[in-house]
Amino acid sequence: MKLKKLIIDHFRSIEHIEIDFPIGVPLILFGPNNTGKSNILQGIENILGEKYANYIEFEDNDYFLRQNKLYPNISFKAIFDGNIKSSYPESSTICFTTNHKFRHYKTKENLIENTFHYEDGGQMFLKNEEREQCQFILINASRDINRQFSYFSQYSVLSRLTKKMHGVLVEKTKIKLDEHFKSIKSTFELVPEYKNFLNKLQSSFKSNANGFEHKLDIDLSAYDPNNYFHSLRIIAKEGEAVRSFSELGTGEQQILLISFIKAYAETFKGEHFILGIEEPEAHLHPLAQRWLAKNIENICENGAQVIITTHSPEFLNIENLSGFVKVYKENNLTKILQHSPKSLVESCVNLGANSDKTSEKTILRYYRSNTFYEQLRGFFAKKIILVEGPTELFSLQNYFTNCGYDLVKNGVEIIDCKGKSQIARNYRLFFSYGYTCFCLFDADESDSEKKRANKELAEIFKFDPENLTIDKEKFVTTKGQAYGYFGKDYENYLRANLNEYSEKEKQIEGEKVLIAKIISEENVNYKPQFINNIAEYLELELRVLDNAPIADQKPSDNIPF
Repeated sequence: MKLKKLIIDHFRSIEHIEIDFPIGVPLILFGPNNTGKSNILQGIENILGEKYANYIEFEDNDYFLRQNKLYPNISFKAIFDGNIKSSYPESSTICFTTNHKFRHYKTKENLIENTFHYEDGGQMFLKNEEREQCQFILINASRDINRQFSYFSQYSVLSRLTKKMHGVLVEKTKIKLDEHFKSIKSTFELVPEYKNFLNKLQSSFKSNANGFEHKLDIDLSAYDPNNYFHSLRIIAKEGEAVRSFSELGTGEQQILLISFIKAYAETFKGEHFILGIEEPEAHLHPLAQRWLAKNIENICENGAQVIITTHSPEFLNIENLSGFVKVYKENNLTKILQHSPKSLVESCVNLGANSDKTSEKTILRYYRSNTFYEQLRGFFAKKIILVEGPTELFSLQNYFTNCGYDLVKNGVEIIDCKGKSQIARNYRLFFSYGYTCFCLFDADESDSEKKRANKELAEIFKFDPENLTIDKEKFVTTKGQAYGYFGKDYENYLRANLNEYSEKEKQIEGEKVLIAKIISEENVNYKPQFINNIAEYLELELRVLDNAPIADQKPSDNIPF
């Protein structure tokens, strides 16, 4: 049984959101800090987590806009692809609402309680075994590995494993285990203190329980015959020395926990649970992040569902795009934007993509094969400048600084599209996810590919590709347009407008990318007008802190993400 959809109403900063859960790939919540990603995880924890929701004490800050009188009903709804087994009556939907009004099924009395209920409002009673069918396991930012590897709760990953292991034991193996555990117990009894304590415990209990009708015997055993595997412990070793979990680095603890869950998912394929991980990249080396991202995908392929929050491109795999959920705030309320392959196709076609070649079957594979890792950083920006190549990428940021614009403060990412022909593709992707983008390209039509790229951009921005201004000294844009172009190309524009450029090109050895970068670093007083054109469209804020040269000013304390 898989979770298909989650609906949250009036919880913290969330007025109403609906999230669709993809099959076989992780659900990835990304977006700036303080937009509500953790609130979404907490919402799932409240309805499907370890603690029975009826017993959760909701605080004032849990209610929408902190207005518990105006909005008394916090509501969570989980919709599955099958019915909860044994639920009476069976249902594919679990609802939980605070201050829910319902009629008691026996007394017919009208009540108001925090309770689980059916979609029609009738109260729902969920047993532990029913909740286990859709259990949510949350690995939060604190990475409480000791709790997950203990028997503190029947819902810890270790408890879940031992219960599953006990369930697959055959009788022949049980007999062997009984023999071994009895042998261990006889060894324990060689310790006088153990044997003396056990005798006194049994004698005391028998004496104090005298008079009770129900007679019980007790034992101090090395195992639980109701769960033969309950004696299992996860032990970390360094060489031959046993280490406590607290001696492991936080990153190592996280990798151990994910390795455990991955092994569980691979061993018991089809066994369902929902795993939530808050910022899995925390405390991990970039290569370890990449390892973890692949293993999260593997866990999903083996039947579990995974939902994560992240600020790292390592966890964004374009082929898993149906699991991408952009989380943002609008008027201080948490909003989400999620695309299915179908809705992304519709968006791209509306932006000029060829409808005959753009389909649900091909679009994810197309973006996967044409999207580079560094381009994924755009998903973590506020605004994006799309450029043809590295020459613009490495020099433009210096010219923005010269003109008084701090790109980091403004949350701007410059994306190298790997050629003019790829600008339209990137624009469609990022625009579909609600990003403000400015496309910067050369009007150059020296070959058929560049002509085709101009036509594709013309389809998006509705200009005549045959009527471009071809003038190497000019940059052409119009107020309110999301694009601008150089009359010939970027380098020719700089040669025509920056006096030293041509001379320094001769003096500096290296590729044109290096030359453009060095010249932009050395000419701190050069302020190209086209930078202000782009800044105006993107509504960038000027940064003037003191009388020092802009390049020498200290970074702002205002964090844009």
